[in-house]
Amino acid sequence: MENIVIERGCFLSLATSAIEAYNRETNGFLIGNTGTRTLGSRRRAVTVLRAAYPIQTEDRKPNWVSHGNVRAFRRAQRTVEGLDVGYDVLGGFHSHTGDDGAARLSRTDLDYVADEIRRIGRTQSLERARW
Repeated sequence: MENIVIERGCFLSLATSAIEAYNRETNGFLIGNTGTRTLGSRRRAVTVLRAAYPIQTEDRKPNWVSHGNVRAFRRAQRTVEGLDVGYDVLGGFHSHTGDDGAARLSRTDLDYVADEIRRIGRTQSLERARW
């Protein structure tokens, strides 16, 4: 399993996004980079999540979230992908609420990720699809 480091500011953005949308799912982009960190007593390759960008215009329900305004979603996506701050959009996040609030990918999530990887593979290198 890949080593993931979630910086404090990113964690706070993730938590507040879920709190603000209480009892409804939330989602957004994860921004960061790869690097090395000392974990235990060894230097290891890590993915560092530096920022979370919650998408405010989504259609939120207790057991799913979707792009409520597709134009707004695409505008936000182009914006965060075009930021020149030394970080990349590494992927996305979404919460689970209610009875299925487990910290794991649901069957729907796994199907979505597989579809996204297929879509990305048709248009660009699969290296970009590091889910």
